[in-house]
Amino acid sequence: MGRSVQAAEMGRGVGCVAGRLGRGLAVVAWAALAVVGGGAGCEGAKVAALDAGEVADAGEVADAGEVADAGLVADAGEVGAGADAAAEVGPPDAPPTDVAEAPAFSPGINTAGVHSPAAFSALPDGGDMVIELGGQGLWMVVAAFRTHGVLTSPVTIEAELRSGEVTLNALGLGGQALVREDDGLDYYYDLFMVVDPAKLSGADPQEAMLSLRVSDGGGHVEQSTTAVALRGGAAAKAASR
Repeated sequence: MGRSVQAAEMGRGVGCVAGRLGRGLAVVAWAALAVVGGGAGCEGAKVAALDAGEVADAGEVADAGEVADAGLVADAGEVGAGADAAAEVGPPDAPPTDVAEAPAFSPGINTAGVHSPAAFSALPDGGDMVIELGGQGLWMVVAAFRTHGVLTSPVTIEAELRSGEVTLNALGLGGQALVREDDGLDYYYDLFMVVDPAKLSGADPQEAMLSLRVSDGGGHVEQSTTAVALRGGAAAKAASR
């Protein structure tokens, strides 16, 4: 009988703590006491655990040390820490970008018709530009550029491709949209610059200069002049004869 009474008292304390941790945990604690205290004591423990009025009475909570020794309820501090951690969980961090390190303006090239950062290559001084046959039967180079933090769509693009004293292409495009990619940078793809093979020297590579000037409605301007090596000119010239 003493064992049953002791189990009931322990169940009463467990119920008070479990009332703060959740009704489901109280029932688990009662079920565990069923093994320790026998039928009558267990029923008393169950009533004590689920009685909302008694649970609200903080003065009747069993000593925390005794409850921990009983091994029936998780340490209240640990439960609180877990709840705090759950409350602090937010959306996953955005993937890191290279925006801070990227130049404000980078001339480049892209694979024709493929609009993604993976298809873009920055064009260094002396970099290759391939003269390729477009879908409409015209020979061309495909220029592109990347920028951030300065220009806002729509933009106006002025481009010139010159080899020595010969202008291979000069164009101007207004009302153009930049594409903001997931890396946080703005791109412009497929700046098609048609090249007349008759103007090519036939050398491969052929030295040339690519000039870009891009402006927006806010008066911001980015520009560059890059030495390039035109590849495929000899083939283009031979095919056009």
